[in-house]
Amino acid sequence: MYKNRRIFTPALNVPLVITVLSVCALLVLSQLYLAIPLIPVIREYFHISPIAATWIASTFGFAYAFGFLIFGPLCDRFGCKVLLVPGLAMLALITIAVGASPSFDFLIKFRTLQGFLAATFAPIALVYVSEVLPVSTRATGIACVSTGFLLAGIVGQIYSSIVILTYGWRWIFWFLAIAYTVAAFIVAYRFPDSVTKKSATSVLSVYKNMIFLLKSHRLLAAYTAAFMVLLSFVSMYSGLEPHLVSRYGISQNNLLFIRMAGIPGMLLAPFTSSFIKRWGSKNVVLTGLVLASVGLALEAISGQLLILVLSSSIFVAGISAIMPSLIALVGSIATGASGSALALYTFVLFIGASFGPLVTNLLNPIGFSGLCTILALFLLITAFIININIQGTTQIG
Repeated sequence: MYKNRRIFTPALNVPLVITVLSVCALLVLSQLYLAIPLIPVIREYFHISPIAATWIASTFGFAYAFGFLIFGPLCDRFGCKVLLVPGLAMLALITIAVGASPSFDFLIKFRTLQGFLAATFAPIALVYVSEVLPVSTRATGIACVSTGFLLAGIVGQIYSSIVILTYGWRWIFWFLAIAYTVAAFIVAYRFPDSVTKKSATSVLSVYKNMIFLLKSHRLLAAYTAAFMVLLSFVSMYSGLEPHLVSRYGISQNNLLFIRMAGIPGMLLAPFTSSFIKRWGSKNVVLTGLVLASVGLALEAISGQLLILVLSSSIFVAGISAIMPSLIALVGSIATGASGSALALYTFVLFIGASFGPLVTNLLNPIGFSGLCTILALFLLITAFIININIQGTTQIG
């Protein structure tokens, strides 16, 4: 009776797929960056130390990074939509729980689980776009989703600041939980199934391949840059707010506008692909590292608020150039193993982001200028490591 029953699958709506996944990329990854303006609020609300408060960012980041190593290989085994829908649904539920946390201990536990579940989205969304969209719109789809991830670095902070001032910190999570729920329903009922052939490769062999990749000194150099890029971004912005408040007496409303100043720097990201085609991914990474270092150095020596704000935009522009270029660089080095290599790249990237608030607290005694100076030196050293270890972008040898 049921043998001839057809399973309904929606027709492909390219604009809907690109729009929903791009917005989700922005909203999911905002969970990492919204913690930056939230840290002082949580510190006062739960009466905890500044170091303890930073863990609302770091625990999410560590769990998010480890989640990539789990859900990336599972996507190849079970398909994208099978993981994407329940992933968004469970993320919505745990996000409600984060906002309802009765104590700091519960908040940290829920944030850790939230970070792990959030990792169901990014690798699966990118694979889904690559599999479902036609070749003519695939590059556009990947670029839009990637831009959503990049914009989260600034938009997440702005969103968090606005909601804190207007509704209180718990609503930061509850509003996002509503958005994740809506997205889960749209993906479930309006997205077609991906047409991927399930991989016959075991998950264990994928991890063995990752260990093999770590033997490449060129990939290790690229992963060093991945570690430093978001570490420096999160660390700088974690230190910026207390510096602006203590030195310039900036109000919360004005802090919001200063965070918005980073958005123009993000506008460099869409042009990165053309820069890579013209000058190569390695050279764009090096240029981005130097540009970000210059921005940090100017922040360190700036005595005027306007120069500080402009310098932060230069720094963000450098970061925006580095991230997509690093993806291209890692992919070109690890020809034939790019999936595993990019999974490792994402893992290292967000491990670095998780250390950002911790580094800011560690360097707090030397002030914001000292923090920016050290971060600038780290980025320059990273550029040197890239330059001497990556002479080309061929296969691993």
